[in-house]
Amino acid sequence: MLLLLIFVVWQLPASLIDSALNRYSDNKLRLAETQGSVWRGSGLVMVLDPVSDRWQPWTKIDWNADWGALLRFGVAWQLMVQDTPLARVELATSGVRIDELHLRGPARLFLQQMQNVIGRAGWRGDIAIDSAHWQCTWQYQCQGGADLRWFGAASDLLEGRVLGDYQVLFLGNGEHIDFQWDTLQGSVRTKGDGRWQGQGTPRLSGTISGDVMFLQSLPSVASRWVRVGSEPGVWLISIQ
Repeated sequence: MLLLLIFVVWQLPASLIDSALNRYSDNKLRLAETQGSVWRGSGLVMVLDPVSDRWQPWTKIDWNADWGALLRFGVAWQLMVQDTPLARVELATSGVRIDELHLRGPARLFLQQMQNVIGRAGWRGDIAIDSAHWQCTWQYQCQGGADLRWFGAASDLLEGRVLGDYQVLFLGNGEHIDFQWDTLQGSVRTKGDGRWQGQGTPRLSGTISGDVMFLQSLPSVASRWVRVGSEPGVWLISIQ
């Protein structure tokens, strides 16, 4: 009986990952064209476009189980994209741990998931997310650090003009996640900081500066969260 159970677990199909990914991403991610098993296989990550309500292909990934996690009563996988390490993901009774994350993709695939007008602004450019270590409990209490960089940021609502390159640093402190952003380069400068308590909308405040005539169209993108500052060419960002 024990050998039969081990055989069944060993043969668990990769399609089970699709079901779990869809469930825990709130129907925003799917895994298509799955091959292999839960422990060793491949698939095509699909992202739901909330505007067209259609699934879009993102990237092909491969995974291999890391059996060393069993010593900590967990299960882990090494994820790869085109033979390049993507991340090591470990699931345990305490929560989820991600090590050596190197995630890349078009900005629209990340930002269109936001449930407001910002997510529907037709964002362009490329986003890179890197983290040496990030760990969260099942109650969304997270610890670790992450670095997000957005290169060639642009929006269809802002005349398709390239705004610049930006960076956001995240720091998980257990009860909340602090973040701060700044401009790496570009004609539109922005900086600020904020905090997310793990649920609801994050609180943040900052500034945007640049060409006055150009930035007058900001309300069409950020609606009630952006207002004119006291200094010429400076706009204030506030979400409370």
